[in-house]
Amino acid sequence: MGQKHVPIDDALLARLPAPRTGHNAEEEAKPIAAKVVVARKGSVPEVLEALAAVAARDQRAESLRPLLLGAALVALAGALWAFTSKTNVNLGFAAGGVAVTFFLARYLIGDNDVSDRQLAATCTLLTTLASELRAGEPVSMKINFSGWTRTFPRRSEGRKIYARDWLKLRLPLADGTQASVAIRGVVKRKTRLLRKHVKHTDQLTERLTITFTPPQGATFAIQTEPKVPRVAGLKLVRSEVKARRASFVFRTRVPLRRQRVHGGWALVKPGELLDGETLLSAFRQSHRAAKDATAG
Repeated sequence: MGQKHVPIDDALLARLPAPRTGHNAEEEAKPIAAKVVVARKGSVPEVLEALAAVAARDQRAESLRPLLLGAALVALAGALWAFTSKTNVNLGFAAGGVAVTFFLARYLIGDNDVSDRQLAATCTLLTTLASELRAGEPVSMKINFSGWTRTFPRRSEGRKIYARDWLKLRLPLADGTQASVAIRGVVKRKTRLLRKHVKHTDQLTERLTITFTPPQGATFAIQTEPKVPRVAGLKLVRSEVKARRASFVFRTRVPLRRQRVHGGWALVKPGELLDGETLLSAFRQSHRAAKDATAG
């Protein structure tokens, strides 16, 4: 048995988002607009430190955006009053410039407004598994919070399909097993041109792939029908156990559906997207199935 990672400092844990389950209707009703990608390789505290910095910028963006919007609307109202009353045209131009500045600042700070669900799920997995990882071997993480429409879509049956891996993790377990976790989000967008506006309908699902490599000198017992991990909210798409590789692929059962009509997004169906509890359960169940197949 290898040496495990040291405990995570309480001060660092306090800066991370709290574990969460379910969905946030306000957050998931509209597409993500962030431009944040974090790649880090190191100990668990070092990786979590990078996520804590993302969480701090996210909280600042969430608190400032409504304030900037309010200030922009007040400045815009002042500009309209100055122009319509014709009391001071120069004052109107100045107020209009202030309004544009506030609108632009709100737009730019939105680049740091990441998905709270994705951030919390990643932190939950890392903090929970930290005591089960091998010390001295780095954890590798790449998490992509950027919006779906920043990728190039492919077309199928009249829909645009956006696909992006938003999480990639490599975890060295204390028993010598090497684990990897990859989550891919897939958005299928259907667009209809109505009489006076355009209607967008998004359907979002997530695909989770968990892979294990056995310790050096050991192999997995090859199984044509490996033990099936059962995880609430996920459907096992494929499982494969070979001598030097065990792979389990899940897909969220219920897709999230949202629509954009008249310029605003609305959540039609919450769906069952991955949260920390579901992600952790899938990892443990898959690890148990792979470990039961270990031979040599």
